[in-house]
Order: sequence, then structure tokens, then C-alpha cells
Amino acid sequence: MNVVMLFSFLEPVITLNPDRPSISVTLKVRYLGNNSDRKLWPPETSEPLVPPSVSLVPEVPFPPIIYLLASTSHLDRLHRVRQQHTRRAAAAAANSPCCDDRREILQAIDAGVMNDPRAGRRSQSPLFLVLVVALLFFAVTVEASYGDRLPEFRECVQVCHDENCAPGKEATPIPLHRRLLFWSCASECDYTCQHIITKQRIAAGERVVQFHGKWPFYRFLGIQEPFSTLFSLGNLWAHHDGWRKLRAVLPASYPLRPWYEWLAGVGIASWIFSAIFHTRDFVATEQLDYFAAGASVLYGLYYTVVRIMRLDRPTPRRRSVLRAWTLLCVLLYAGHVAYLKGVRWDYTYNMTANVIVGMIQNVLWLWFSFRKYRQSRRGWAIWPSIVVASVITVMSLELFDFPPLWGALDAHSLWHLGTIPPTILMYRFLVKDAQDDMAGSERLKS
Repeated sequence: MNVVMLFSFLEPVITLNPDRPSISVTLKVRYLGNNSDRKLWPPETSEPLVPPSVSLVPEVPFPPIIYLLASTSHLDRLHRVRQQHTRRAAAAAANSPCCDDRREILQAIDAGVMNDPRAGRRSQSPLFLVLVVALLFFAVTVEASYGDRLPEFRECVQVCHDENCAPGKEATPIPLHRRLLFWSCASECDYTCQHIITKQRIAAGERVVQFHGKWPFYRFLGIQEPFSTLFSLGNLWAHHDGWRKLRAVLPASYPLRPWYEWLAGVGIASWIFSAIFHTRDFVATEQLDYFAAGASVLYGLYYTVVRIMRLDRPTPRRRSVLRAWTLLCVLLYAGHVAYLKGVRWDYTYNMTANVIVGMIQNVLWLWFSFRKYRQSRRGWAIWPSIVVASVITVMSLELFDFPPLWGALDAHSLWHLGTIPPTILMYRFLVKDAQDDMAGSERLKS
């Protein structure tokens, strides 16, 4: 067998030269083959890194944890045997004197119901037990992506797990900064194999596929999606900056200030959960991100109606309408969460619901913006229209999803980047609008 995989959770420094590539630390190297063919290479002393008839795949951006050495002949063979490999492996496992865990894994592969490797072996960190308890409430069934079902990916995860994570095997150390983010042996294997298979597919001229509903990103300091996390924090800053300006400019007596402060608070919370989710993708972090995003979108519609209809004014009729509108929004959000959590975790429904609510809000702001501009002829009155146009433009990125550039920058992260400027502009409009409203009230009093 001419394929060698190096599973190294230490991200070692590799020193290569054209004549004699060598490695300065001992790595666990596994042959992808039958049990009788599997062995460790190189030995304890430093030896040539590349054996005969094996070519080196170029290094990946960011400090990598994997290096794949693969011959072209094996790649061709690997794709020829995809359909028959799974059943052959399961049959061999059934007759081999291996551990029960291995037999169960292979049987699950054969049945097509392999569990998510991210839910595998416990982490070396005791904090993982706390996380497990916290995540139990959020347990749902997740539909696998195309990459999850690839036989070579499952074989890779199986080999890595057997040689690094199985009971009785010497544990491979995981750096502290990754253990703090709950990277376990199983999740390390999953991450490693995603990039091994992606490298193989690129070398074979095949398209990059998703794993667990995500593109194979290169992590940074243990963060799964570095740019999405960074841009989520950028949106968090935009809401915090807006909250700070609202409190600095608007007096506490201004009737719309509480609704605007709630807007900033809900926005800050939603982007905190977004940053957490993109840092580490668990079922719980995904659900919290979706629920917080839904709350942010619905609250955006809620305060929009309050502002445009001036439901903040203390008249009996407006007070009654405000109570009814508040109750309706609370019931809608409770029903939304209850459906996703108690009936079905439906990505299509969730996206549709958020788009509908967001579009209603956008239409209201467009109408209000044009009406305000016609009445006042002030340039800032059209800012909401610019915000709406900007959001719709960057939202279109989600419709043209593509594999991440340089393994890090995808359409979703660019969508998060694109929402920062409109958020800043919208808070500036709210301040200008409030100042104009207060000035108009003063003119009426005088």
C-alpha cells in the first residue's frame, strides 16, 4: 500500500529539502490497508520522510496538523473500489479478533448510519463532562453531508480512531488551547480526515465537498471558522458602538430609547452566539445561534412597527395596539422555537421564516424612508433605504455559496462582513431620526 497518513495533533515543524526530506520529531504514521499491512513509520530515529514511489502533497495554509503522502496509483484505485470497500471492511471486521467497539463501528458504516465522529471519545479535559450535560437538552438528529458518506472519509476516521483513540492505545497529546475549546481525539481525527480527503479530491480533479454541513475550513488557534468568528465579533462591536451612541445622545426621557437599547442588546447577544458557534460547531451552539438570530430578526420587525406607527406614544388606542403587537411577537417567537425544538429541526423552514420577517421589515423601512425624505428633504432620511439595499446585496452571497478561498473565506463569512457597515449606518439614522423628532417636539411646544 502506497498511502501513508500522518496523524499529528502537535502540529510539528517539518524540515524538508529536495534531496533528503526529514522530520525532527516522531510521528504516528498509518498505512491505509488491511490490519496486517498497518504499521508505524518512520521509526524512532529520524529517517527519510518520503518512501519510494510516494509524492508529497503541498503544505496547507496555517499551521497544519496533517501531511498526506499519496501515490497517484492509489488515488485511482481508491475511487474504483468505493462501492465495494464498505461491505468488504465490515465482513473482515466481523471475523477479526478485534475489539467490540471496532466491530460496531464497521457495522454502522456498512449500514450507513455512522454516528458523527464529533460525538466520539471523551476529551482529556474534565470540562467536557460539563459540556455534555449542557448539550443534552439540544440533542437532535443531523442529516449528513455528502462528504460524511464518502467511504474513504469513513475509513480514514476509523483508522485514525483505532490507532489514536481506541481503549488501550497511547493517547496522542492535544495542545491546551484546543482542549479548552473541547477538541477531543475523535474530533481531531474528524478534522484531520476532512483535509486528507479534500486534498485527495483536489489532486484527483474532483470538487470540494462539505462535511457535517460545513466546508472543510482550516482552523486557527482551535477556531473552526476563523473569518466567520472574526466578522461576527465585528457585528457585535457595531451593535455595542450603536448602543453607546444611543445612550450618549438620547436622553433617558426620550420614549423610543428603551426600544433602541433593546435592539442593541438583542443584536449583541445574537452575535455573541454567532461567534461561539463559528468558534466550535456543536449541536447546542448551532441551536443557540439560530434561536438568537431568529430573536434578532423578529425584534427588528417589532421595533420597526413601534417606530413607524409610534406605538410608544401614551394614548389609550396605541397602548392597546402595543400590547397586542408585543403579545403576537412573543407568541410567534415561542412557536418558532417550539417547532424547531419539539417538532422538527428544519433548516429550510428556519431560513424561510427569517427571510419573510426580514423582508417585511425591509419593506416597512423603504416605505418610511421615502416618505420621510419627501417630507423633510434631508439626506439622512434615505439611509434606511441604503441599509436595506446593502443587506439584500450581501445576503445574495448566501445564494452563491462556494468552497472557502484559501480554506478560510467562504460566502457565509463574507455575508457576516457585509452586515457590519449597514448596522453602523442604521444606528446613525436612529440617532438622527430621534434628534429630529425631539427638535420637532420642541418646536410644537414653543
